[in-house]
Amino acid sequence: GGVSGSVVIAVTGSTVAVSGPTALASGQSGAYIVSVKDSKGLGVPGTLVTVTSANGNTIASPSLTTDGTGNVNLTVTATVAG
Repeated sequence: GGVSGSVVIAVTGSTVAVSGPTALASGQSGAYIVSVKDSKGLGVPGTLVTVTSANGNTIASPSLTTDGTGNVNLTVTATVAG
């Protein structure tokens, strides 16, 4: 047998930013970019990003992995008012 364990390490200075339309009309779709950056402002590739809508709108591919620049592209369709 082997020995295993885990340690929680606090990471500070990382950021997640979302860019795209600030509002969508019912039935309209919008393209968004989610950017994950480290404390030096560099993109973090290979990070799983999961996005949800508080109003229950449709998100195409809500779980994606950041590309080499730390970004994911996703589409939101406004299906619920609010």
